[in-house]
Amino acid sequence: MKLPISPDQLKRLLVEQNLIAPERFDELYQEAERKSQSVIDILVSEKIVERAYLDDLIAGLLGVPRADFSVVKIDKDTVNLLAEASPASGRSSSSIRKRTERTTSRWWTRRTSRRANFWSSV
Repeated sequence: MKLPISPDQLKRLLVEQNLIAPERFDELYQEAERKSQSVIDILVSEKIVERAYLDDLIAGLLGVPRADFSVVKIDKDTVNLLAEASPASGRSSSSIRKRTERTTSRWWTRRTSRRANFWSSV
């Protein structure tokens, strides 16, 4: 997994939380590099920190809420858009953006026409 923050930010975050010493983080980071693994995976496997707690810390640092997809239901259209936007799909982001704009435009047109119909019937 690619880190959404730099390794230095992660190190600072974990050291500030008194979860790991700076030297120990450096050792585990080098191990992760040597094994071609994510430093997060190494931290979790060494029981330095639990995955959910680490996700919460990173989300807090980024200023975004953490979504638990085992609890939150995801709209099927959203999943399809994400799949289309992935690099493996081979589709450009501009084609995805155009499709999203068309979908939004159709939604807005339907919404405003429904409002007009409602108000004309009142």
